[in-house]
Amino acid sequence: MKRLAYLKMAAAVAAAAMAAALVAASCSQEGSEEENTGTPEGCPVTYVRLPASPVYSGDRIAVIGTGFSKDAGYFLVDSGGESVRLEDVTVTASGIEMPVPVGEGEYMFVIEQDGRWELGTLHVEVRKLDISISSCPEYCLPGGSFTVSGTGFGSAAGLVLEDPDDGSRTALSVRYANGSLSATLPDDCPRGKLSLILSQDGSEEVISDRFFVTSRKWLMGISFTVGSGESASVMSLTVTRDGSGAITGCSGYTISEEASGDAGGTAGGDADGTADGTADGAVIYTFTHIPAASDEDYEFPDYIFKTDTDAGRVLSHTVMIEREDEGGQTYYEPREIEWSYDDMGYLVYFGQGTADLECVDGNLNQSGVFAYEDPQLCNNPFAVDFVLSTMASSDPQIFVAQLYGWCGQCSVNLPSGRSAGGAAAEITYEFDDEGYLTLASFREGILPVSIKYEYR
Repeated sequence: MKRLAYLKMAAAVAAAAMAAALVAASCSQEGSEEENTGTPEGCPVTYVRLPASPVYSGDRIAVIGTGFSKDAGYFLVDSGGESVRLEDVTVTASGIEMPVPVGEGEYMFVIEQDGRWELGTLHVEVRKLDISISSCPEYCLPGGSFTVSGTGFGSAAGLVLEDPDDGSRTALSVRYANGSLSATLPDDCPRGKLSLILSQDGSEEVISDRFFVTSRKWLMGISFTVGSGESASVMSLTVTRDGSGAITGCSGYTISEEASGDAGGTAGGDADGTADGTADGAVIYTFTHIPAASDEDYEFPDYIFKTDTDAGRVLSHTVMIEREDEGGQTYYEPREIEWSYDDMGYLVYFGQGTADLECVDGNLNQSGVFAYEDPQLCNNPFAVDFVLSTMASSDPQIFVAQLYGWCGQCSVNLPSGRSAGGAAAEITYEFDDEGYLTLASFREGILPVSIKYEYR
């Protein structure tokens, strides 16, 4: 019996020694990587244990340990060395309770207490909000207001704009009413393509990564260049506008306008520009070429557009078809060609050769010629549609329609490449500070092609 009691006692002592060794190992300078524990040698705080990962931004968490001081400094340091000092840290009997006022990422938990000590790593995530957005605008002008509608957010929700380039943020003044959030942009709000973030209960969610804050600029000119150097072929148009943005002149043309009494109905009207239909408000614009001295032997046809001024669309354009009468005399017969738009407002047809236009997911295409593979290539909602610009080289009337803003909506994204003759070409772009497309370049075979846009 004595020997059995002795063996039991020896086993108990061995188990206790093993447990002590495990505790010592878990609280050594290196610590346990899986449990994220440990105390550097000489640190006044011992037996530190961080909570299991992940922890969530905006939460308040407990850190177990002995020796924490209420006068210590507590910090979270990101991988780039940026440090956030923690306020409202409470010392408890078992350790501390502290906030997590940082975004998603890996952070070193650091204290300043009789020295500076790194006590372990916290993996922080952002808790997903249980919200649903039913409507969110694409843009807003500085000083203007906009509304976000949906479910799951309440009176404590906020809206923040973030610049994706430098991470700077602008908190917006928000008004909550009937399940919607309305906000007014400050006049000095950053411009360009920003992220719109909804914050609530310490969590955040990006509700739009293509929210444009931009001034209303008017397109003043387009130039289309094929080739380079002295052999380059250039086609361009510029306009003048009054203070309201209305066009008062177009390079190389005189402009006249008259009310047609028709902003709808079917195309197919008279030679004088009137057309059949029942709705009022259409305007006929006639662009007459101003001949140069070298143009004496050439007769330029007029560009005649019937437009819906309220919708800002071309309803039709009229072309002059050359005919020959029985006596062999040449004459011109007008033909009115209707422009068509889909239910979302995208131009899908404007005459011969364009019946293969299509709009898929808000992106205009032409028989799959253009590739939309980069979701970051966003169109400013006030800008022109690049795809239509490429078609303008063979149909100058598209240039005129684009200058006036008559081409319907622009695509949601810009294409990253185009195919021509079986060869794919990458498209590169340049923008101004407010997200307006100023230059697009690509190659067509061996020839460089560029389209330049100028604004006011």
